[in-house]
Amino acid sequence: EDDFNILELISKQIVLGMQLYKYNQAETKHKLIANELNILNKQQKLIMNESEMNLENNKDLYFYHRCATVIGGDFYHAQPIDENKVAYIIADVMGHGIVSNYIVIKGCFKTLCYNYQTAADIMNKLNQILYDEFDKMDVFTTCIVSIVDTQNNTLDISNAGHYCPIIIDDTGNISTENNLCKKNIPLGVLEDTKYEHSTISIKSSAMICMYTDGIIELKNQHKEEFGIERLEQFLLKNYKLKKDDFIAELKKELNEFAAKHNFDDDILVVCLSNK
Repeated sequence: EDDFNILELISKQIVLGMQLYKYNQAETKHKLIANELNILNKQQKLIMNESEMNLENNKDLYFYHRCATVIGGDFYHAQPIDENKVAYIIADVMGHGIVSNYIVIKGCFKTLCYNYQTAADIMNKLNQILYDEFDKMDVFTTCIVSIVDTQNNTLDISNAGHYCPIIIDDTGNISTENNLCKKNIPLGVLEDTKYEHSTISIKSSAMICMYTDGIIELKNQHKEEFGIERLEQFLLKNYKLKKDDFIAELKKELNEFAAKHNFDDDILVVCLSNK
């Protein structure tokens, strides 16, 4: 009986030791994952933060980005072409290997900006380049490519399954120019898709806002979505604010609406505004 009691005590110690060992293994693994995610988060911020720009003809290009988790699927990058033109891309990547896809998209986009003249040309070539890679990884992305020309006050847009921009004119009304934004299927779905483009005048535009679906689909405690109408009303109320004040008001608006710390989806809002 004493031997059985001793064996019982030893077996309990062994079980406890194994549980502690598994716990320590899991904790170490979680620390490694957290460290990797923090690195990816920094990479994502570095890729996007360089895309805030003061443009010619008193225009600002800036953005607000909030991840649902540590690393998200929304992407934005702006690339100067010459002293009067800047091309920028907004994408919502859906699938695996998000940051590696950011890097691939950024590299391709940067190169294509110097070789093609229109947003449609850039989008078509981008789809051809990314299709094989995306198809293998089961990835696709909605996307908008835009080229702003500050000398001629025009914006050239090509749309791959994304929301069209909201345009506020200088009289404080929603412009009908956004109806010219022709929508096609997302990148990476069909290899031979032919994307079109629209060129609109921004001479009388006070703000052009592009965004991903995270802000539209944000829900409050009553399961109501923030929606396009609320976003339009926010823009009409705040489009005259300077960049920092605009972003502060946007954060406040979303926090008051959602009333929670973690959002269910990434939020990305990109604004082209007159100073």
